[in-house]
Amino acid sequence: MKLKLDKVTMSCVAVLSSAILFGINSNVVKADSGSDTGQSTVSTVQSKDDIPIASGVPDGYGSISWAVYTTNEDTNNLQLRLGNPDGKTVEKLGQTTGTGNNGWMPYANKITSVVIVGDVKANGVTQYLFSGLSRLQKISGLSLLDTSETTDFSYMFYDDTSLESIDLSEIDMSSAKTTTNMLQNTNLSSITLGKNSVINKANLSSDPFTYSDGGTYFTASGWKDSSDAKNYLSTELLMDRYATGNTDRTQTTW
Repeated sequence: MKLKLDKVTMSCVAVLSSAILFGINSNVVKADSGSDTGQSTVSTVQSKDDIPIASGVPDGYGSISWAVYTTNEDTNNLQLRLGNPDGKTVEKLGQTTGTGNNGWMPYANKITSVVIVGDVKANGVTQYLFSGLSRLQKISGLSLLDTSETTDFSYMFYDDTSLESIDLSEIDMSSAKTTTNMLQNTNLSSITLGKNSVINKANLSSDPFTYSDGGTYFTASGWKDSSDAKNYLSTELLMDRYATGNTDRTQTTW
């Protein structure tokens, strides 16, 4: 909806009382009558969703910028943002071999989404990087995570028991040597894989497996190509296809 003001200047704006205008970035703009001076004043109230409830900064030992925000001002529905969003800084992620050093873990059972907002250069090991987020449903911005030199992706999404879909084609797994239990105990019903994706040891749930969608539980056996229903693979064959060196790997959403 567009608001149009014709031939109106700020000096002749009618007095507004308790009017609320919604601005960019979910900020609330309040117009006040300014009764003491006879002039209207405008102040901006920042949405609580734009104010992190917890954050951390690089410490020179491999940690990266992170911040936790509310979603719809709900403190039980949190979004984790990683990286520096300035569009210039590339932060270096140190070796991750467990969740203990992840500053956001005190909020693990309330994080429902993860967004990588700035360029991050991963180390050779990204074990457990996103694991243990039991309510995590969506991860976006993985293309900003440079894993071209990462060899160990073990347990990367382990125990993300609410994770419904993921696009692994966005991350470079050309150097992958192990993906042990990378996807174990997830709720995946959709996975996008690319020509250098590797999941042969990722331990997807064996057939038949159960997953939930919107609170409803379903039982499935195997995976279908979303663009060709006749292209069907069992879970075991899917993991075997996406193994290091296999030339049958294709860019496909299953």
